[in-house]
Amino acid sequence: MVQATAFQGVRAPGASRPPQVQRWTWTIRVAALVLGVSCSAGLIASDVPDIRVETLNAGTSGRDERKLALQSLPLQRLTPEQRQKANAVLQDVSLFRRLPKIRCESDPRMHGYFCDHPDVAVSIWRAMGVSGLKMTKTAPGKYTCDAGDGTVGDMEVLYRTPSSSLVVCTGTFTSPLLPKPIKGAGLMHLQVTTQKDSLGNSLVTQQADMFISFPSQAVDFVARTIAPVTNKIMDKNFEEVSLFLRMMDEASQVRPDWIYEVSGQLDGVKKEDAGKLVELTKSIHAAHAPQIGAQPATTSAVR
Repeated sequence: MVQATAFQGVRAPGASRPPQVQRWTWTIRVAALVLGVSCSAGLIASDVPDIRVETLNAGTSGRDERKLALQSLPLQRLTPEQRQKANAVLQDVSLFRRLPKIRCESDPRMHGYFCDHPDVAVSIWRAMGVSGLKMTKTAPGKYTCDAGDGTVGDMEVLYRTPSSSLVVCTGTFTSPLLPKPIKGAGLMHLQVTTQKDSLGNSLVTQQADMFISFPSQAVDFVARTIAPVTNKIMDKNFEEVSLFLRMMDEASQVRPDWIYEVSGQLDGVKKEDAGKLVELTKSIHAAHAPQIGAQPATTSAVR
């Protein structure tokens, strides 16, 4: 069981990591943005209940899991151009990781919103001052990313349904300490299921398979060498992703005013997308207000 007390104690993306590890994990950070979420300490007031998620299966890089992951890829659903982008990663995989299978209580609509609007989540991080990452939507399902540390990349959603998302990322890491930029690519397949528990609460279970490719043999060698470290980073990031999702769902129920406020502070996000988060929060809060004895919250204007 992973938990964050009062939405606290969850690290922001890339925080407190050795520089030598950061150099090789840009693909991990960019690929994870399809989920659109991560969090850090002190996000919301201390009167919010503890936030917990349940890890059903640990992360693994096993050969059998890799074979199953390849079989589950929705490649047949892609256009020839999209399939070519996916195969460019799959034909030369440096690292594979099946991330932990995690279940948490969440309204599927909140989970789906952040899958559809990862740039909104990134803007929330900046509004809270926990990350300098920038993510800009350039077209439907396409984004550019700049981590501010020399890591820049492009992300494209190749396939998206409520239960399956396939995302490809390409980019580079540039540093004055390196003779030339590091290039890489990643393919992530997110699978989601929803169900109700015995009390009627909505549960979301998610698991993701990641394939990462580095064209340089030297970089590929280093990536494989430090795989035990990067695997832990990927697993932890995915847990943080789930904690953020759970946190946003809980906030929509008991602290919608916080979401209304932060929605008016987002930069680089279309006004209508921020407005959709406000409307979704109002809907979830209204549905849960009778159960928790809450009063309807006032909505701050989305600027």
